[in-house]
Amino acid sequence: MVFKSSSLTPLVVAQLSNQYFAATTANVLAVKLAFPEESSVTVTKLVLHDTVAPAVSPVEIVTALSSAGMDLPTEHPYFVQVGFKPDFFVRDNLGDTGDVPTIGTFWNSPDILCSKVRLSDPGQGFSNRKKCYGHKPSRQVKANYYVRVQNVGTMSGTPVAYLFWAEQSTFVSPLSWAPMGTIPFAKPLLPGDTQIGPPLQFTLPPDCSIDDICVVAFVENNLDPEEIPAVFNTYAEFSNWVTGSNNVAMKNENQLKVYLPKRTKPFPRNVTFEPQEIRLPRFFMRGTGNLADRFGLTVATNLPVGSRFRVRLDGHKSVIWLVNGGVQMLFSGIKFRRNQKMHVEVEVDLPFGVAPGNYYVDIRQMAESITLGGITTYLAITNSKPKDDD
Repeated sequence: MVFKSSSLTPLVVAQLSNQYFAATTANVLAVKLAFPEESSVTVTKLVLHDTVAPAVSPVEIVTALSSAGMDLPTEHPYFVQVGFKPDFFVRDNLGDTGDVPTIGTFWNSPDILCSKVRLSDPGQGFSNRKKCYGHKPSRQVKANYYVRVQNVGTMSGTPVAYLFWAEQSTFVSPLSWAPMGTIPFAKPLLPGDTQIGPPLQFTLPPDCSIDDICVVAFVENNLDPEEIPAVFNTYAEFSNWVTGSNNVAMKNENQLKVYLPKRTKPFPRNVTFEPQEIRLPRFFMRGTGNLADRFGLTVATNLPVGSRFRVRLDGHKSVIWLVNGGVQMLFSGIKFRRNQKMHVEVEVDLPFGVAPGNYYVDIRQMAESITLGGITTYLAITNSKPKDDD
């Protein structure tokens, strides 16, 4: 049997008897746990490149056994003592490495995929950003949801992913999550490896009152448990939890394709904007079930200078903003009652003659200086007529 290990490669169990490991209780325990089918301690010599290595430490032994894919019971005091455990990780954004707290957004997970059809190669689906969330979830048709998990821990383990959905909002706390289902992974995930679970089929409930949804992935097993708090006493508590838990991730974004015909004539005089208005999917600003407070709404975009935003919030005057770079505060000090939610509608006028390309609009909900969440809409502006499957 060949094991892979950073310190012992290749590590081969070469001889079976009961003389070497009997002297070290920890080593005996490691071997017993790794080879439960044996009635007694039978592994006695570890051979590294055909050389006897009697000084191999217990930590190296467990590392090698875990790296070989053995789902070792790390709840045993021995493993707790030496610090071995899996650490399941779902990225919050493309630059996320698993370190906590998360740097950057925590609602743009590239490891959650929604597809109209069951994919023969989900890995290929994840590599295509347009297909990664390429359709609006339907209230009539089952969609297929996939989760990609990485083990950044020191021991193998078999993860379970729990999926939740929430009406698309700039603040998606656990109080607004509704269960979609469970994705059990089929085999242990080795340290450093990545695995895509089987698809979960889900149909959006007919009473959903918003255009799109946020999908939340929560991944754990009994060796890497994570608790979902019932309530948060402050917004700082929520921010610290969601950015400090690397096995919780959200997909709260939209993909829009905007077709603008090629201009074959000179720009008309006194025409400022393209005739086609872009409407972003509606969403909510919301409070939480146990806190009432005042919130702000900000927007940042790489759309060209001169683009015009019109933003409507229930019960408030519309805001008009001309893009001039930087982050713009659209609303501030908006009073929310507990668990209150308000519709937000955003319309965008593009400058006449805008260049084709990939753009984004990032809208965030703030509680003073704390970012509670956000929604990112990706705009693909093209001069080519969309095909039927786009």
